[in-house]
Amino acid sequence: MTFHAGAMFKVAITYYATAMTTSMRLDIVGYCEACILRDLKVAGRCSEVMIKNGWIEKPPEASDCKQM
Repeated sequence: MTFHAGAMFKVAITYYATAMTTSMRLDIVGYCEACILRDLKVAGRCSEVMIKNGWIEKPPEASDCKQM
């Protein structure tokens, strides 16, 4: 369920971005921007929960140059 909820939030981000780019009203653009930021937080939290429980793998990360 967590995977599906996260996927739905990611789809919603795409829809809000499409609405934001096609709208001429600034109030709608601002609303879509706020919704995208909120949904990014929720989708990120879903990913964190799934990684913590071992349901998905952690994506590869760049090496830290400061440790070398």
